[in-house]
Amino acid sequence: MTRRHRKRLAAPTLTTVVLFGVGACTSSTSADKQVEGPSTPAGIDGATLRGWNDYDYDVQSSIAAVARTAETVVAGEIASWADGRLAGSEDTLDKYAVLEVAVDQTFVADADPNLVFVEVSRGHAALDEDGNELENSVQASVRELEAAAPVGTRVIVLGQPAPSDEDLGDQPGNELLTGWEPPSDTAQLLSPVPQGLLFEDRNGRYVSGVADQHDVEFGDWPATKGRADGFEQLIAELTASLQQH
Repeated sequence: MTRRHRKRLAAPTLTTVVLFGVGACTSSTSADKQVEGPSTPAGIDGATLRGWNDYDYDVQSSIAAVARTAETVVAGEIASWADGRLAGSEDTLDKYAVLEVAVDQTFVADADPNLVFVEVSRGHAALDEDGNELENSVQASVRELEAAAPVGTRVIVLGQPAPSDEDLGDQPGNELLTGWEPPSDTAQLLSPVPQGLLFEDRNGRYVSGVADQHDVEFGDWPATKGRADGFEQLIAELTASLQQH
């Protein structure tokens, strides 16, 4: 079972910093609530991670179905956050971060990587006629993303190869301003599919880092069944449904 979903933009919420509006302006789900528990993972700020972005895609009713749309499926822990690529036009600037994941389980991949690098949107900056960023830009810093999902957090990545620097710069009206410099010849930058970036919250549940939280809480997703060990259940479902290397 799939359903079509388009993520809608919401007006940003202004606090001491400008955070992403989508998610911050909606009611939080059980996975977004930072519930104290015996486990060690940090509380995950899903609203900041998901950000302002707009997606139009077929929402899958299980992680196994999502895995069939991905070329790389791994699980591990966050090793670092870093600045990523910049691409822009005359009046906009798209910013990215790079999430480095230390892999401890490989389900689907061309090789058996120790590390994977995941491109995550930092948001969008509106520019004035002089190229200066306007105050109403909706974006997050790398530091805010790291605070939202700290180093050491467990994460599942289901992704595809990210567009190359050349492809990103060739998009209509776009110019690549800063490219990605891989740390090794074999390092590959991944783009998570919309339902393919999932962080373990400190209550044992999971938080979506790209798609709206409710898109990973329907059908056969563990949260639908009220499982408190939702992240572990996602791992179990991937193990059962995919050939593990």
